[in-house]
Amino acid sequence: MTPISKRWMFAFVVFLTVLVALAMLPSQPSAAQDPATPTPDPNDVTTSEPFEATFGPGPFNLMLPEAGLETLSSYRATLILTFDGTLDGQPAQWSRTYTMLVNETGRQLTIEKLDDGVASSVYMAEVSRTSYERRDENSCTANTVEFEGAFAAEWEPAGFLDSVIGAEEAGADTVNEVAANHYTFDESAQGALDIADSTGELWVASDGGYLLRYTLVTTGGADYFGAGVEGTLAWDYTLSDINQPLTIELPADCPPGILDVPIMADAVDTAEFPGFTSYTTPSSIQDTVAFYQEQVSALGGQSDNPPTIADETALYGFTLNGQAILLVVGLDETGSTTTVNLYGVTDPSLLGFAAAVPDAGTGEVPAAVPTLPNTSATTACVPPLPDAANVQNLAGSIMYTTSMTIADAVTYFEEQVAEAGGTVSSQMPPTDSMVVLEVSQGGQDVYIMLVAAGGVNTVTITSLSGGGATLCE
Repeated sequence: MTPISKRWMFAFVVFLTVLVALAMLPSQPSAAQDPATPTPDPNDVTTSEPFEATFGPGPFNLMLPEAGLETLSSYRATLILTFDGTLDGQPAQWSRTYTMLVNETGRQLTIEKLDDGVASSVYMAEVSRTSYERRDENSCTANTVEFEGAFAAEWEPAGFLDSVIGAEEAGADTVNEVAANHYTFDESAQGALDIADSTGELWVASDGGYLLRYTLVTTGGADYFGAGVEGTLAWDYTLSDINQPLTIELPADCPPGILDVPIMADAVDTAEFPGFTSYTTPSSIQDTVAFYQEQVSALGGQSDNPPTIADETALYGFTLNGQAILLVVGLDETGSTTTVNLYGVTDPSLLGFAAAVPDAGTGEVPAAVPTLPNTSATTACVPPLPDAANVQNLAGSIMYTTSMTIADAVTYFEEQVAEAGGTVSSQMPPTDSMVVLEVSQGGQDVYIMLVAAGGVNTVTITSLSGGGATLCE
């Protein structure tokens, strides 16, 4: 009997050969899909040929190699796959090293690949409702976790291993300082008798029953691996650092994840994305800012500067749970709803522009930081970036995403506003992660904030003229 799961796994790690072939086969419609298919007569009985599977002679079965891992607070799982053989008659050599690190905060997976001497790597992690990915030297991206547990289900290294039925006892042993029961098996324990030659061993924790070690070397041809493939595939799985302190370290260029910040009790229309949280509240600007000042102090955070508060807008920069955060608060056109936008920034020094506080002696705002004018109640029209997507109107503010770099977006705004007779200024030079522009045009003033978040840039437009903002048609 051909081991289906083994062939699927091989297709996954060797050029996806079998998977692609299967995908190209024409599908057969079911009775529900094809009205021309006759409905079976329930009185018709079809008798199939008897089927008998032969497995190993031993007493031990490993049905789910990943079973028991959920009981551990932390661990490091390493799976090394190597293949040496031929593909359609041509030499084929490759290796994959999967290293999964798990602790109470999340998971981290690295994949080191070597295909015929060419190396590549993949980094993935899932921490605090945020998934991260970085391939080779490309930039790290972040996305919101859509389905809890999906990352573990898809990428747990033990889940790649085949079941073993009928392994033979080989005595007691110790693996990574953990007492274990040792077993041996061959191709028969995986239903591959007469189509492959295998030698395998496995060790299971005496207390807990989770898999500690698994080794397997299989030599086979097309009947086992699939058409055009023959050679030797080796598996080497090890579980270590069990219930030990482990730290997940994101690459330095990863953007902020879902922000770990408090949200007001009366918040509505809450939206959370990597590096950005927004909502609306009936509370006033002053009460909203006061809420965050109190929370930052109570939770052990640090105010980078006192807040800047004007009639229609407020800015407040602070650091909480190791994350630098910029709070932007504004009123909608009715003056009755407050929009709250929280941005995670990678460089805390960028929060310095929010230091516009009156001098204690003169009552004047320092000239080196932006002011927040409130000149009129007209609606400001702002030219959208050409690839603006996911546009949202957030009670007086507009937010959308763009694939343009921050530098290119700044150039675009400067050109478009200049053509309309307006001006664009900034109190700080643009960086790869953030810039705040002040646009003055036709007696209207707006802030345009661009922040790198989750592999794209988020644009937020807030009117400083009290009448809201809109995108020019």
